[in-house]
Amino acid sequence: MNIIYVSCVEIGFDCLSKILEKNYTINGLITLEKERRSKTSGFVDFSGICKKHNIEMVSVVDINSSEVVSKVRQWKADIMIVCGWQRLLGAEILSSVSWGVIGVHSSLLPNYRGRAPVNWAIINGEKETGVTVFKMDASADTGHIIEQTRFDIEPFDTCHDVYRKSAKATAEILLKTLPMIMSGKSVLRKNESAQYPCMPKRTPEDGLIDWEKSAIELHNWVRALTHPYPGAFTYLFGIRLFIWEAVALHPELDVGLEPGDHKILPDLGVVFCCRDGGLLVTKAQFEGREERRPDLEKDFIKKSDLIK
Repeated sequence: MNIIYVSCVEIGFDCLSKILEKNYTINGLITLEKERRSKTSGFVDFSGICKKHNIEMVSVVDINSSEVVSKVRQWKADIMIVCGWQRLLGAEILSSVSWGVIGVHSSLLPNYRGRAPVNWAIINGEKETGVTVFKMDASADTGHIIEQTRFDIEPFDTCHDVYRKSAKATAEILLKTLPMIMSGKSVLRKNESAQYPCMPKRTPEDGLIDWEKSAIELHNWVRALTHPYPGAFTYLFGIRLFIWEAVALHPELDVGLEPGDHKILPDLGVVFCCRDGGLLVTKAQFEGREERRPDLEKDFIKKSDLIK
């Protein structure tokens, strides 16, 4: 089976490595052009692995351009695998490989179809998610489902942790699915996507913290948006404060403040009040300053220190 691989992020890189270990033939690889890379969270450079395995790599701005479609046809592939790609493929490129295009989505479709499925699952406090392999069509994650696998989201898993689990699950499910397709034994089942919303794109500004939410909701918010994403943030003394790691305090703990106010609690550290209880900040960063772990010293939140 001759394969074209499409990716630009870490999960796609890890899966490609596993596929190459099994001696599958990759005719070509499509990734992002430099001008788009800075706007893509978790971007990974594929040039090294392509050079090592003698894979022709094409960097694109628009995957649906006539030049890219022409290149895909030149590669004469049986199948295309799209793993970690945020742009829809048009009908022309979808029909440019003989079997069709496999999409990989980090959710249990039709749940969380669309953008940022891992982030949304954590934000919503899901205890389980998974990976879906499906045959792509021209809409967002609506094609027929080929295979799915599930795994747990633990209470302190960050988006990075869930992506690592997703990468492992994706590699395993692809290596299970490819032989089924090669032998003609794959079974497609309907994706009931019309019954589920398409999740929207997230931007860095969407990370603003709403202190009227509960402590557990804010705990989920922070861990869903931490590295490699732009981060959850608030404003302190008019300066943006990124909160990279935090712990929800018990709702019965009365910190005696209005939502959004902060204080230092003995033997704990910097706590922000929310709708119930508080959020203990364990790793944070003022914009333009070094990321650090807040301690019991007031200089972390002292205005005079910040505006020097």
